[in-house]
Amino acid sequence: MQTTRFLFITTALFIPIAISAVTCTFSDNIQMAVTVKGLEEGEEAVLRLLPDIDTTEEVLFEQTIRSDGEGSITVDICTSLKDGNYQLLLEAPDKYFRDPKGYCFQVSQSKIWNPNGRSIVFDLVPPPFEPYLEAIISLSGPVKQAPPTKPLVSGTISGLLNSNDLVTVHIFTADGWEQLTHTQLGNGPWEAVIHNTGSEYYTITAEAEAYTTQPASYKIKIEGETAYVVKNNEIGEEALHIDFQFSPNNP
Repeated sequence: MQTTRFLFITTALFIPIAISAVTCTFSDNIQMAVTVKGLEEGEEAVLRLLPDIDTTEEVLFEQTIRSDGEGSITVDICTSLKDGNYQLLLEAPDKYFRDPKGYCFQVSQSKIWNPNGRSIVFDLVPPPFEPYLEAIISLSGPVKQAPPTKPLVSGTISGLLNSNDLVTVHIFTADGWEQLTHTQLGNGPWEAVIHNTGSEYYTITAEAEAYTTQPASYKIKIEGETAYVVKNNEIGEEALHIDFQFSPNNP
């Protein structure tokens, strides 16, 4: 029996968003919002909606997305579909790993069957070090594989004056690629899972408007399923105390 491995990556982003607004007509029984994250400025990706049949070449909907430097682009799709099975695929430059490659779903009684209320989000990330296959996720069925939980990095945010102050933690690969971000409101614990992109070292920073933070950044190294803090080019403790202390800027 052949076994196929799929990679699922969970990220939390709070970045500039471009929204493509469309006007749905009375005959459009299907409406969906599709978000594409990670497409670099000047590059294009293509969304295609097709019947869920491997041999078909019939394209029911197609839209080219071009990035002007936004971190996230949202496209509204309005169309009319009969009851049946469909797939929404994203084509992107080969430099990206598509997480996922696409979504399949069922239309029943003129509505998308999405019992768990999943959002349609495509993350374009660096190719993983190991040869994983790009997955097609079912909106109408259960997730077959849980997202990874290691290597874990965690810490505490402190020093913010207001519970609604927004903090963004950035995690960069050694070559400067933003691997993921974590956002939260106010002080408290934070955590994130770093996914294997082939990079051994990462830099973690945090920011909040009208604040400075100490320390400014952490350098970490991934060994197996564990992340370690690197200080003075030496590997230290496990990266479970990546703490950021914020101070208000002077008026």
